[in-house]
Amino acid sequence: MAGEVTVHGIVLTSMPVNDFDRRITILTSERGRITAFAKGARRPTGAFLACTRGFTYAEFTLFEGRDAYNVKSVEKVRYFEELTGDLEGTYYGMYFCELAGTLTREGLEEAGQMKLLYLALLALLVWCIRHGQTRATIFGLLTLASIAANVGLISLTIFCQARYTIYNMGIFYTALFLLGRAFLQGRKQA
Repeated sequence: MAGEVTVHGIVLTSMPVNDFDRRITILTSERGRITAFAKGARRPTGAFLACTRGFTYAEFTLFEGRDAYNVKSVEKVRYFEELTGDLEGTYYGMYFCELAGTLTREGLEEAGQMKLLYLALLALLVWCIRHGQTRATIFGLLTLASIAANVGLISLTIFCQARYTIYNMGIFYTALFLLGRAFLQGRKQA
């Protein structure tokens, strides 16, 4: 590993390191899940203060080190700030990020998984924050996300996935019904 790379990704986790630095885990479309260090990210006037928080989608320019990356610059930041303003939205967003971190691997192209996580965060933002927080909608989104993760995991490990995905069809139809019901309730109120 040596040189400078530019990747698009979502910050999954962010942890303090030393006095003023952060260690972040990023799900990237180009290189999968990677670990990077942002120098000075915990300083009140640090350039990486906002972009190293969770639920951040951005274009990261990184230096490759021996074992990890170092953040050089961050551009085109999209931060899901509305999720952090709501406790339940934060919990569900953290659940999505943890699930994505568990199911992805380092060093592999993970464009589909990154897009899935981005769309899951957008869906959570739209349905839970802007259209009212109904537990049925949240349950439906979580169930659909877990089914999508299950299908992705099975497709990585087993070639004949149709036989194994049938076990989740009851949950799938339950989630679909709950999403449809929440959608219709939202239309009746509008």
